Amino acid sequence: MDEQSDLDIIKEVCKAHRENAADYDLISGYFAGGSVYDVCNRIWIFCRRELPYKVESKKVQNVGCPYWILTAASIDCKNYASFIAGILDSLKRQGLRVVWEFRFISDRLWSLADRRADHVFVVADPNTSDIWIDPVLGSFNEHIYYFYRATRRVRTGASVAGVGAIGRIGCGCVDGSAMGSTAENSLLADVASYAQGLSGAMSQTLTTSQFNIITEAVLTGIATAAFGPVALVALAALKAGAVALDKQFGVGAASSRILTDLSNLNIAGMINDIFNGRTYQTDQYWAGVYYQFYVLGNNITSIDFISDSMVLPALKWFIDRAGVFISGREHIIGLTTSAAAYAQYYSVNGDTTTDMTLVNAASLMAKRNWPNPGNFSASMLGAWKNTIGVYDQALVNLAASQGQTPEQYVATTGTADANAAAYTATATESPVLAFLQGQTIISGLPNWLILAGGAGIIVFALSSNKK
Repeated sequence: MDEQSDLDIIKEVCKAHRENAADYDLISGYFAGGSVYDVCNRIWIFCRRELPYKVESKKVQNVGCPYWILTAASIDCKNYASFIAGILDSLKRQGLRVVWEFRFISDRLWSLADRRADHVFVVADPNTSDIWIDPVLGSFNEHIYYFYRATRRVRTGASVAGVGAIGRIGCGCVDGSAMGSTAENSLLADVASYAQGLSGAMSQTLTTSQFNIITEAVLTGIATAAFGPVALVALAALKAGAVALDKQFGVGAASSRILTDLSNLNIAGMINDIFNGRTYQTDQYWAGVYYQFYVLGNNITSIDFISDSMVLPALKWFIDRAGVFISGREHIIGLTTSAAAYAQYYSVNGDTTTDMTLVNAASLMAKRNWPNPGNFSASMLGAWKNTIGVYDQALVNLAASQGQTPEQYVATTGTADANAAAYTATATESPVLAFLQGQTIISGLPNWLILAGGAGIIVFALSSNKK
């Protein structure tokens, strides 16, 4: 582990990533090809073989450009992470579907108190595959124990002429040191993770014909939006879904936090509103307007009436219906225009979905269900509420295959959410303890009492034989 623990390292790493992005575009092609796992493994092998490692002192805070990293006699973990992130982010700008982050950790027990990291590496797809790319460790994707961690996601991309503000135009680091607020970057990172998780969960469901936690939550949304007023059932399902999402994607996963925020009415957002916080960009607030006016049927036509707590439910609804990443109004308008119009936003926001099969399906759905975005005439109130999304009919068909309507399915007790929780509770319970507490030997008497009595008789008999 590096000895460095100064939190300025975090800003230095993020800053270097933004400044050197264009240089990595010149060399990233050497690492392209195959799956995200293949790419990450290829980068790790190169770093281990070609870039000697050496711990630097606490006073050394600089992060080098790609040329310096490749020609230096030795580098530390900061420069490993900088190189790996630079390559991954460049490939992402070229179409690789990957979410990545810097992860700053410490294996010192005291770090729980001082909250200082002394090591940094890169993690790919943290909310799904959680691939560790750390050349300091002896093997690829090796996971070690740590007491403290902090994560940072850095966004890069050039603005496009004629394109409105969409997410973070330009570069932004989650530490808030660049364009785009900390809250905004955090929101869009969560939304990107949710979109990624949704895509994978839908693929799993449609392949196996088995509902999973995320698709149950989307099915709940279908029932709410298109098949009748079951808001209370939806709220209960979201609460259960958040618990089960922790099991599927790891405790604290972004997709889990999103459902938790929704089921708890986004208390954090409400606290921001108390202080009149306006923490996102105009694009996100306009998505809130669209959701309120076109979906919920509330006569809200200005972002002045959209609070922070209204933004996340809006983005989640649009993602659930479209099946692609949506960070705000511009993505919605892009989909209603054409698949190509949506895809052009990738140069502005690198989380924009690049799989054109998904984008084409989303665009067809949007053209059919989201007419006239920006037209706030009275006749358009609630015009999008009955949207049949890209995946909706398939999920309805799966519910029907079980002899249920969507409302019946989400209202049924003992669904996968409840079963997962019950299974987990059963699996974690000690079978020995369960047997001792049971009454399987003599009805009415706990097994432990019977066994204790039997043991007492045996001990007494043995003692008597010895005398």
